[in-house]
Amino acid sequence: MRRMLKKILIRTEQKIFAVIHRVNYHYYLTHYPLLLQKMGIRFSGDIKNTGFISSTVAFDSFDYASYITIGENTIISSEVQMLVHDYTIGNAMLALGAGGVKAGHLPHFLKEIKIGNNCFVGMRSIILPGTEIGDNTIIGAGSVVKGKIPANVIIAGNPAKVIKNIDDYVELHMKLHDYIVN
Repeated sequence: MRRMLKKILIRTEQKIFAVIHRVNYHYYLTHYPLLLQKMGIRFSGDIKNTGFISSTVAFDSFDYASYITIGENTIISSEVQMLVHDYTIGNAMLALGAGGVKAGHLPHFLKEIKIGNNCFVGMRSIILPGTEIGDNTIIGAGSVVKGKIPANVIIAGNPAKVIKNIDDYVELHMKLHDYIVN
């Protein structure tokens, strides 16, 4: 009962932070990571240097939040999904009648997600179990990401693949000067 109340309180706080984000952006930036930490999300550096994590990011089951680690200065856009569990093995075993598996008690994979420092995860991307994203990596919107992603690259697609390194990306846009600074 106590655990369920904690879940309800944290989910309520998340909804409140969605409103705070629109009203007091600075407060949101400094306090939302603390709520995520209370959920169990881990931060690999100083939590004050988290970057930005949208209030609409869907972290896997409350029970598995500690399987997610986020680096410093990382931006995670709206509606990103992070999954650390996968029941496909259980369904496959059930279909084959293997291992004495019974419906309602399916085995599953449970693997960590690690996001490096200075990363950007585009809107509506899906990060699958066992994914490790290197530092300075940009993930294009809507990407489905799985496996070990190297540092200093841009990836996109389903499945996500390396499309460019960040050196070339920065060089191109510095020449074009097609960006703004707030």
